[in-house]
Amino acid sequence: MATLTEFAYHTRKFVKYGGAALIFIIVGRLILNMAINLWKQLHPPPPPPPTVAFGKLPALTFPVSDYDGLFKYQVETPNQKLPVFPDRATIYFMPSIQANLLALDKAKQKAVLLGFTQAPQPFKDEEVYRWVKNEVAARILEMNIISGTFTLTYSWENDPTILSQKNLPGEEQAKIEISNFLQKAGLYEEDLQLGEKKVSYLKTSGRKLLPAVSLSEANFVQVEMFRADIEELPVLTPDPSKGIISFTLSGAADSQRKIVSVDYNYFPVKYDSFATYPIKTAATALEQLKSGQGFIASWNKSENRTIIIRRVYLAYLDIKQPQKFLQPIIVFQGDDNFTAYVPAVTSQWVN
Repeated sequence: MATLTEFAYHTRKFVKYGGAALIFIIVGRLILNMAINLWKQLHPPPPPPPTVAFGKLPALTFPVSDYDGLFKYQVETPNQKLPVFPDRATIYFMPSIQANLLALDKAKQKAVLLGFTQAPQPFKDEEVYRWVKNEVAARILEMNIISGTFTLTYSWENDPTILSQKNLPGEEQAKIEISNFLQKAGLYEEDLQLGEKKVSYLKTSGRKLLPAVSLSEANFVQVEMFRADIEELPVLTPDPSKGIISFTLSGAADSQRKIVSVDYNYFPVKYDSFATYPIKTAATALEQLKSGQGFIASWNKSENRTIIIRRVYLAYLDIKQPQKFLQPIIVFQGDDNFTAYVPAVTSQWVN
């Protein structure tokens, strides 16, 4: 039978070696966990493939470019390299606009909110109607009753006093003016409220409007409204200087003569209905641009047709016609106000 001394001796050995074993297990487990985490960081699992839930997408529709012929390109970005894009981008669904028997009645209601109570007349085709309001000069509203797009113009050339009224709004006031106009008409959607508003100035040259350097020499103020950025990507139109809604404002005091023109081409995007699609690399897009497959959006038409590319980035394309999806583009910007677009989604997923 073990004595008390022997029991104490064996107990001390058990505690000593048992503690050392416990420490070894704990430290070993920590080291193992660190090694596993480091391995996962160095060898992350590949992301799931793009969902391509909408199937093949319709090809992007660009207008006819004002700039023809091929260019030569030289990349001179800050690091002399093309950017590395993600392997995919998000595509958003844009609900189709269907013709219905109430379309004209709804258009009339919208026209009233825009200041036109007269009966409209069909114009151009069965979808476009015209409202005319003759006061000091003609004020004309032309609206597509299906899509809801419209232009509003005031014949300022026939108003003998409008140019003498120099109470032009400054930049912030101009933004407030157009926001109030859209709010009153029930057209100020959230992605417009959050979008950029670019203000510039115009001066008259006969019956034409030309850019003015400052407010002091201007006769009119122009405001371009853009849709809010999506996932930090800008939303551009085929003319990068133009928004999806354009306003021209005069210095007149009354509201009917304050808004000289409106070009409204907004279509809703269903931001909660989306899918991801594989996109091209910047290098692939550049090769397509070199072969004439891109759209030249702007250029100062200098004699030199070698374009120095300064910036390449992803954006979304907004156009004046209804489209089924809001799709990404790869934008190339360079000297002489050069801007070109190449569709970003890979060819195999475009009809």
